[in-house]
Amino acid sequence: YSSVRSFNMILNTLASKMATVDEVENVLAHMRAQGVAPNVVTFNSLIKVHSNSKNFNHALEVLDRMKAAEVKPNVITYTSLITLLVRLHHLHEALELFQEMKQFNVQPNTVTFNVLIKAFADTNDATQVQKLLEDLRQQNVIPDYLTYTSVMVMYIRKGTFSKVPELLAEMKRNGIKREVFLYNGLLAACVERHDTQHAFRVMAMMKEDSVEPDVFTFSAHMQLCVQRKDVNTATTPFQQLTDSGIVPDVTAYTTLINLYARTNHLREVEKILSAMTQAGVPPNVVTFNSIMKHFISINDTANAEKVFETMLQAGIAPNIVTFNMMILLVGVTKGIQSARELLQTMIRHQVSPNEVTYNTLVRLHVLRNEMATARKVFEEMKTAGVF
Repeated sequence: YSSVRSFNMILNTLASKMATVDEVENVLAHMRAQGVAPNVVTFNSLIKVHSNSKNFNHALEVLDRMKAAEVKPNVITYTSLITLLVRLHHLHEALELFQEMKQFNVQPNTVTFNVLIKAFADTNDATQVQKLLEDLRQQNVIPDYLTYTSVMVMYIRKGTFSKVPELLAEMKRNGIKREVFLYNGLLAACVERHDTQHAFRVMAMMKEDSVEPDVFTFSAHMQLCVQRKDVNTATTPFQQLTDSGIVPDVTAYTTLINLYARTNHLREVEKILSAMTQAGVPPNVVTFNSIMKHFISINDTANAEKVFETMLQAGIAPNIVTFNMMILLVGVTKGIQSARELLQTMIRHQVSPNEVTYNTLVRLHVLRNEMATARKVFEEMKTAGVF
């Protein structure tokens, strides 16, 4: 291989197949030995490999290597590094790199803006999001549905729903089609805020836009009923889902189970579990957690443990939520030794204890006035790096 293009082809292939850094550095050494100078594509591949290998500091250092080699970074270089800084929650540094990018006359693209807009939208920083939107418009960069979704979801979370219709209208003016996944994102944000009024407004706008709902839409509608403990109307969206020819998924069934469990309609829970089996939709860990949560809320240890055993027999791996609920329940009803035994079961299932787990054990020891042991658990927590 004698040309930079040939070497870049090798590097791109290595980056795509998640090659190790050593493999890539060997290719770079071979390039140097043959007197082939790396170009921007070479360095971009190196950034990708370091990012894939989670060698984040090395990925960021590639920019300095490029400058030392007098290779000008391009939009892919900067966007890749900005994305990496966002993943590391270094938003200030990401913004600084964005400013450097513009100073070097490298034009940001839609992806660059989307990464930053979503990052600041996720922190509810409306001021910075607005600045980025203005910058995007000034540079004639075309926003896409991801741009608008991030901004609208932020406004819903902040309780400023009035901005949503304005942005939907702007999407229409820009010729951006408003698909079901856009409306589902808005609906999910309303459900998260328990904002029933605006959730139904989103569904109404969806209908006005002639956008057909999908299984997620109906599940979100059912979730609203769960939040209101509205058993009477919860079956309506589920029936609409099946009537429209959409096959309910595990989330739809689990949402309905959650409602019936919370309202103590246990026979209905059994019926839905049976219907799931008949439909070939096996319950998952969230399904079982929903049922266990109900039994735990009424201190029904026997049935909670029965659900836990059924879950294990079905080959469904419990998650951290499952174990934390059960450790608290058996600790209170059966004693600290039972809680400790369940902790060992948790470790055998390769589920690492988290802060909630340790705090639960501390609380159980404090309730028994075992202060020395409680302090010991606290020290275990720090040693495990959970703090």
